[in-house]
Amino acid sequence: MRRRRIHTSFVRFPLGMMLAFVVFSARAQTAGQRFTTIDVRGAIETEGYDINTHGVIVGYVCKIDFCANGAVPKAWVLTNGTFKFLKPPGAIASLAFGINDKNQVVGAFADAGGIIHGFMLSAAHYHTIDPPGSSFTYVQDINNAGMMVGTYVASDGRFHGFTHSGSTYTTFDAPGSQFTEFTGVNKAGVKVGFFDDLRGVQHGFSLNGKAFKSIDVPSSDLTAAQRINDTRVIVGLFGTNGFSPPYQGWRRSGRTYTTINFPGAADTRCRGVNNAGVIVGSYSDGTGSRIHGMKVTPLLLHGD
Repeated sequence: MRRRRIHTSFVRFPLGMMLAFVVFSARAQTAGQRFTTIDVRGAIETEGYDINTHGVIVGYVCKIDFCANGAVPKAWVLTNGTFKFLKPPGAIASLAFGINDKNQVVGAFADAGGIIHGFMLSAAHYHTIDPPGSSFTYVQDINNAGMMVGTYVASDGRFHGFTHSGSTYTTFDAPGSQFTEFTGVNKAGVKVGFFDDLRGVQHGFSLNGKAFKSIDVPSSDLTAAQRINDTRVIVGLFGTNGFSPPYQGWRRSGRTYTTINFPGAADTRCRGVNNAGVIVGSYSDGTGSRIHGMKVTPLLLHGD
């Protein structure tokens, strides 16, 4: 599946549901930011994907190998220093991608037949989210009004962006694209994501009503916009070597781009941002032997 360069794949192994304590380490400060590592104890790969106003973080983990190598991902929610692992009914693998201020969580899971479904967890109840005719669904984000966004594979075999609001699904394809994915939505309904153009070049984008804007980090040849907060700060990742890593994280406020790299990391990816400007994502260490979750906090929040 081509999207493994940004996300991960599922394999068929059972999942458990458990609690574990978070490991925080490798605190560092650079350029007005505090970087913190977030690891599930004993994991090879920990991915942070979103953070809400209350500081609750969601993501996924692979313990035996890297997720892209076929290890089984487990979705998690991190609250007050404690991980809780999620298991949607019938799931053999799961990913958590988004969370809103009501602590509603969205993501994806694989069933025993290998079909990938979206899910939404609200008040301890799981809801399966699949656009009509979908054979593969990722739900990437949910705003406080309950609007969900993501991507799905339709009967034409292509990846399309979609929104789900109430009981209505709406499909969206970026102009001149062969692949489209929504990855974030804020309270005003402004959406972000990324698409591949007809030449196979990947761009980020924003969509405000019908106003579509391509997003390309200066001097990059691959850009993914991952999340947008209510003040329209956008974060994501970019590359300068096509689809081949390493990637770097970025933040855009107004028209200003800021590159974000975890100190000493070989690869940094920004995935989520809350309204206080706290960013979550992941980085790989210099040895390439592990992938760690990360939190990037503006020092102003600490009174520094």
